[in-house]
Amino acid sequence: MADQRLADSTNTAKNQLISEINQFNYITEQGGANKAKSFEDDEQNEHMFFVSNPIKMDDKGGMINIGSVIKYTVTGVDSEGKFEVQRRYKEFDALRLALLDRWPGCYVPAIPEKQMTGDKEDAFVEQRRSLLERFMRECGKYEYLLESKEFKIFTRGGQGEIDGVLKTLPKQTPL
Repeated sequence: MADQRLADSTNTAKNQLISEINQFNYITEQGGANKAKSFEDDEQNEHMFFVSNPIKMDDKGGMINIGSVIKYTVTGVDSEGKFEVQRRYKEFDALRLALLDRWPGCYVPAIPEKQMTGDKEDAFVEQRRSLLERFMRECGKYEYLLESKEFKIFTRGGQGEIDGVLKTLPKQTPL
């Protein structure tokens, strides 16, 4: 009887894990298209972050076909609740540089390197989206990054470009 309960419990856990892996794989394959639904439905998503829906825009924020910039929708949950903002690559870069300046000697995740040519191709945009999402999720693992002024500006700083604001923050003074 005990062996049967153990087997049932093991199978239930195994099926749950397989279901979660399949859901993650489906979301990943969709390139973020269904992430908003998954994000809203999951109540146990403390410190979860998604980077989705890359949109090609001109520098003024208007949608165009060719696009001179790509903006990504960043959604997540932090200690202040849910947020959704649109950010460019250079804003992710500014966040990382600000975190490195303000947290010397502490781990700050990497982001993909800047690429000058081919950066509007669909395969490249999707790969960058995935790596920026990994960056956000890695930041979420470290409370000092998640609760930092820099991270709050990035996630709560409105829809405008925030790289200038991050660059003006004073550097952290050593203790």
